[in-house]
Order: sequence, then C-alpha cells, then structure tokens
Amino acid sequence: AYESYRQRIGSLLLSSKADPLRAFQDTVAVTMAQNHPRRQPFSEETLQQMDLQESFRIYRDRFADTDDFSYFIVGAFDPDTIRPLIERYLSSLPATSREETWRDVGVRPPQGQIEKQVFRGLEPRSQVYISYTGDAEWTNRGRRVLGVLDNVLSIRLREVLREDLGGTYGVRVNSQLQRRPNEAFEFNISFGCDPERVEELTNRVYSVIDSLRSEGTSTTNLEKTRETWTASHQVGLEQNGSWLSWLQYYEQNDLDFSEIPVGLIEFLDSVTLDEIREAANKYLDDSNRVRIVLYPEEWEAESGG
Repeated sequence: AYESYRQRIGSLLLSSKADPLRAFQDTVAVTMAQNHPRRQPFSEETLQQMDLQESFRIYRDRFADTDDFSYFIVGAFDPDTIRPLIERYLSSLPATSREETWRDVGVRPPQGQIEKQVFRGLEPRSQVYISYTGDAEWTNRGRRVLGVLDNVLSIRLREVLREDLGGTYGVRVNSQLQRRPNEAFEFNISFGCDPERVEELTNRVYSVIDSLRSEGTSTTNLEKTRETWTASHQVGLEQNGSWLSWLQYYEQNDLDFSEIPVGLIEFLDSVTLDEIREAANKYLDDSNRVRIVLYPEEWEAESGG
C-alpha cells in the first residue's frame, strides 16, 4: 500500500510539472513564507525523503499520550446513552502526563513591496495574486470586522472588474487574522485575466482599495453582507458540521461557547461603516504588499527576462 501511494504521488508530480498554475502557486507559497523549509512545494526530492518507518514512529509518538486531547461530539444523541461509550473508548486511551505546547517555527511573510513574474505555459492567460500582510492585535471582533471588509471588497471588485470592465470571470478575496504563532493578518486578492489587461485591472484593484480607505464602503454593500452572513449563520445552526467547527475554534481561542448562537448576529447589528473604513486603512496599507503574476512563456522574451 505504501509503495502504491508513492507511485501515485510520483505520477502526480510528473503531470504537475507541465501545469503553469502549479508553478504559479508554488511561487506564491515560497514567496509568502520567505523560502521557509516548512513551506516548500512537495517535490521529487521530498518524495525520496519519505520513510514509512519514520512516519510510523512519529504517529505512535503523537498518539502515545492523549492527556491534553480535546474531543467534540456533535449530533442527535442522548447524553446519558453516550456517556458509557465515552467512558469505555476515550477514558481507556493511553496517557503519560507529558506536558506539551505549540512551537513557533518562524514562518513570516516578506516585508516591503515585492513584484514577481512567473512565465509558464502557452495559453494567453494570466493569474494575478496580490497580498497585504502585517502585525495586528487579535480579537474576535477584529476578526469579524476583517471578514466584513473582505466581503464588501469582494462585492465591489466583482462589480468593477467583472461587470463594468468584463476583465475577469471572478475575483477571489480571502483574509485571516491569526492569533498564533504571532498576532498578524493576511489579506489576499486573486483573479485571472488576459495578459494584455494585467496592469489595467491591477490598477483598478488599487483604485477600488484607495476608495475604500478614503471613503469607506456603501450602506448597500454592508447590508448585503449582513443579509448573507445572517442567512448562512441560520443554516449553520441546523448543521452538525458548523457546530463542530465553531466548538473547535472557540475552544482553541479560549472563547465563551455560549456566544456561538447569538454572537455573530449581535456583531452584525453593531458593526459600522466607520469600522470598515478604519479596517481598510489598517489592513490594506501598501507598506507590505506582494504582487505575483503568471504570464505565458512567450511574454518572458518580450519583458526582457
């Protein structure tokens, strides 16, 4: 089974060599981690370093002590019925009472403004990745405000780049405010387009961001976010998977479980346009900005590369 797995991975590595998007994604990963060993693309060299016995040794070590494990059981069940099963199957797991904690391995994004180009493939197609990073205090409200900023910018960029300019099929915006290993944020924007329109569309992205920082978002787009998030939250309250994710997140970040059903709705009722504008100035600052663009191979000669 192990050898079969290695062969499948090897075949995937061979086929991925010809994929321009894979080369682009690898460049993004390496750049955003400053070439850190923990963020290197999986390669043939990595495949050769795989060792079944070493993997098994690590597995056995990690599960030799379940003292500090957290278990979440979500579903339609009677607590009295499930309690004997928990006592039988969980309380009997091995425990050695060793003390462990997470470790900061030092992965950090680059500083300053960085521009990179990747020239791969024959199709006249480009991919643009723009990222803003920096230090920021972690709070649950701050995380949610960042999420609203993410959403309203996504709405506006879709209106401008796709509907007004017809320059792309879609724009992807995602962000995170992390608590560990250090309090920091990352805000990413990506879209595909014709190579001829990369600069035009990138400049329009920057223009929309400048407007968001100076004028803020519209009441309409904030209300769209409220409606979308409220509807999604109401659906999530009926789904086991949502509860499982919420419980895990709240436990990992020392938050009050009782806030789960009502906390987001209370936040949406109280978030203001001024908060979103302030967040745009905080998280979309040009000080640390990376742009990476995928171009067809023929463009490398034209660019002087």
